[in-house]
Amino acid sequence: MTAAGRDTTAGGRRRGAFAVSFDLDGTLVISPFAGVLRSVAEEIAAEVAAGAANGIAAGARDRAVVPPAPSEHGETKCRPVTSEVVAAEILAEHERRLLADPYAAYDWASIVAATADRFGSRWAGSLVPRLENALTDVGVRVLHENTRPNLDALRAAGCRLVLLTNGRSEFQLPVLRAAGLQDVFDVVITSDAVGTAKPDPEMFEHALGDRRRLVHVGDRLDHDIAGARRAGAVSILLRPDAPGDGVVETSSAGIFLTDNSGATGPDISDYLLARHRIEAHSPGEALPPASVPDGVARSLGAAVALILEAQSAAP
Repeated sequence: MTAAGRDTTAGGRRRGAFAVSFDLDGTLVISPFAGVLRSVAEEIAAEVAAGAANGIAAGARDRAVVPPAPSEHGETKCRPVTSEVVAAEILAEHERRLLADPYAAYDWASIVAATADRFGSRWAGSLVPRLENALTDVGVRVLHENTRPNLDALRAAGCRLVLLTNGRSEFQLPVLRAAGLQDVFDVVITSDAVGTAKPDPEMFEHALGDRRRLVHVGDRLDHDIAGARRAGAVSILLRPDAPGDGVVETSSAGIFLTDNSGATGPDISDYLLARHRIEAHSPGEALPPASVPDGVARSLGAAVALILEAQSAAP
């Protein structure tokens, strides 16, 4: 495994072999990081509660994000700042940044510090040791059966395997090790190594390396699919809740999946639109053409089959 673009694939530069990049969180694994953030929220809430009887730390009343609520007697009092309130604000800050600046959205130390400051907390802990402890205690949930054999099949076909993640290296590398995938990828590209994040085409250019074609696999339409398509890469949406597996064909009648025999499968227009609106936090927004993937898979095995079929058919 390398941190930059050097190709160490056993099949190396086999003629026509693709570069294949994978997102990490939500695509290949679920890490215990959400639990880490909940524990931090509990500590911030406890500090705030200790600082003021009404749950708002002294000096932070004007900045508090918890609005006053009327009591049963009609007077207005500030609601206590609970761990649930703090955790929700950490997530809300992450979501705000996702829409405005995806690179900043994964600066979790900054997000936690900004949230703590809103509540008047001076919390100054470190997230990385907490994640490492959680990885030891809880571990990582690998989302797909036969993950290692499927990735090995791509390497055997000469593909350059790349992990392409918006997460920062200090968080993602321990997760990779805990999942037993640290030596599967030829290249690990994190947002802090590049200085930007998906959907910026620069991320995908680093993943391509010296190959002629890049296939990117991820679980988000906005960052993974739209970013890959804007960079000229083939995009595969990998989600267990997808309506089916296959190549995507778009027509005036809808957006359909087709299998390797060319048979037309389900219309996935509504599914993609619903996913886009969830990610954009905009219930009335239309589906951008760039967010339509080239392929859809419900499992890693199905995604690998699509990739190998496309590579075998490539000139």
